[in-house]
Amino acid sequence: MLELFHFQLDEEENNPSWKAIGYSGPDQEFKAKQKNKILHKTSKEGRKEDDEDDEEVFLGPLYKGLVHLNYPRDVISDSLRRFGFPVSVTPPTNKASTISSPSLVIQCDAVVVGSGSGGGVVAGVLAKSGYKVLVLEKGNYFARKNLSLLEGPSLDQMYLSHGLIATDDMSVLVLAGSTVGGGSAINWSASIKTPNHVCKEWCDRHELELFESKLYKEAMDAVCEKMGVQSDFEEEGFNNAVLRKGCHEMGYPVNNIPRNAPPDHYCGWCFMGCKDGKKKGTLETWLVDLVKSGNGAILPGCEAIQILHGEKKGRDGKIAKGVAFEIDYKGKKEICVVESKVTIVACGALSTPPLLKRSG
Repeated sequence: MLELFHFQLDEEENNPSWKAIGYSGPDQEFKAKQKNKILHKTSKEGRKEDDEDDEEVFLGPLYKGLVHLNYPRDVISDSLRRFGFPVSVTPPTNKASTISSPSLVIQCDAVVVGSGSGGGVVAGVLAKSGYKVLVLEKGNYFARKNLSLLEGPSLDQMYLSHGLIATDDMSVLVLAGSTVGGGSAINWSASIKTPNHVCKEWCDRHELELFESKLYKEAMDAVCEKMGVQSDFEEEGFNNAVLRKGCHEMGYPVNNIPRNAPPDHYCGWCFMGCKDGKKKGTLETWLVDLVKSGNGAILPGCEAIQILHGEKKGRDGKIAKGVAFEIDYKGKKEICVVESKVTIVACGALSTPPLLKRSG
C-alpha cells in the first residue's frame, strides 16, 4: 500500500510524500526541454525544414517501421502492403474471427514474437540480411517524448501485467518489460557477459556445446560492440558511491558493472525508458536496423495466442508455420494470422513457455 501511495499524483503531477523522502520526481530539466521542443515544433508546423532529429525525438527512431493495429482491417492491410507484405483480408461478418477464419492473413519470411533482447536482435539481423520480417509485440511503443518518467504510469504502460507479477509467496516482485524493446527498454543498463562457469554448466550438464564454443564468445563480443558496452562513468549515483565506500573500508573488491551506455549517461530514470536514447537497447540498435533496411515492420499492441503447425515432407512430426495473434479494435477482439517460413518465439522467460504450452 505504501508503494501505491508513492505512485499517486495530484493535478500538477506531484506527490506529497516526495518532499518528505527527498525525491525530486520526474526529471524537470528534461520535461522543460521537451516542452520547449513542442513549442518549437508547433511554431514550425507545415514547414519542410523540420529535421530528422526533431522527428526522432517526437516520433522515435522506429516510427517509420510501425504498423498500428487500432484501425479497420483495410487500413492495416494497406499499411502492411506498403512494407511489401502480401496480405489477404476476410470481408467483415457478424461472426467472430477465429484461427481457421482470421480477419487478416499476412505472409512473410520470418515472424518474430517479441522485440526485446532476443527477438529484437534476431529481427534486425534477418531484415538487414534481406529477409521480410514481421515483429509482433504485446506492448506499445513509447518515443522519448511520450515517456512519463513517473513510476505509476511507467509500470502500468511498459511492464508485463503492469509490474504486479510476484512469486507464489509474494516475497519477490518480478519485473519484465512489455513494450517495444522489451526488457532492454526498461532495464538499468547492466550488460554482463555470460560467466564462464555458467557457460561450462550449460555445456556439461545440459549438453549445450554452443555455450563453450568460439562462436558464442564472438556473438557476445558482437552484441557488446553494437550496444556500446563499457564500464567507465563520469558521475556516480549516491547509493552506489556509499556502497563503493563501504566495500573499500571493509576490504572487499569492487568492479564497475559494464553498461550499454556511454560514460556521460547519468539519469536515474532508466527503468522508465531512456529519455535521451543513449542507452542502447534493441529499440535504439537492431530494431533501427530493421526499419532502415526497408524489409521489416513492427506490430505493437498485439498478443500472440498460438504457434501454428504444419507437416513437412520427409520429416517426422510437425513444424511451425506461423503465428496467430489477437488485436483489439473498438473493444472487439479479432484474430489475425501470420504465415511464415520461419517462426521465432522470443517473448521472454515469463511469456515464452505459456505460448509454447498453448501451442502444444
